[in-house]
Amino acid sequence: MRDVYSQPLDRYSHLGYHPRFRPKYPFQGSEALNLMPRVCHFTGARTTTGRKIHYRGRPKYQGGIGLKPSGIARRTFKPNIQTVRAVIDGKARRIKATAKSIRNGLVVKPLRRKYGWTRKLKQQQGEG
Repeated sequence: MRDVYSQPLDRYSHLGYHPRFRPKYPFQGSEALNLMPRVCHFTGARTTTGRKIHYRGRPKYQGGIGLKPSGIARRTFKPNIQTVRAVIDGKARRIKATAKSIRNGLVVKPLRRKYGWTRKLKQQQGEG
């Protein structure tokens, strides 16, 4: 008879997580490429939260008695994330990357066409 208690409860129990409190995205590497969150693959930039402060009044340098905050609202700051095809581990994959990382050359885009590079040419070069 198989020992039931020696088998893990689920795929995260060996990491010390209770099934109810396991992490949402425990994947690493290529497994994490297909997830939904708005996170840059290269820089890790993600949506952050902050505040938007509205002021009223006349500034002191203009002769007033100073600015006073009249409202503080929560808001989110979203990075400029684009879905691009890039070469990851030698394969062309669709990933999410910030426009900054694309501009700075962190994203290596795959070739769109082989331009006549066929299997026969590859074999001829290997023989010659």
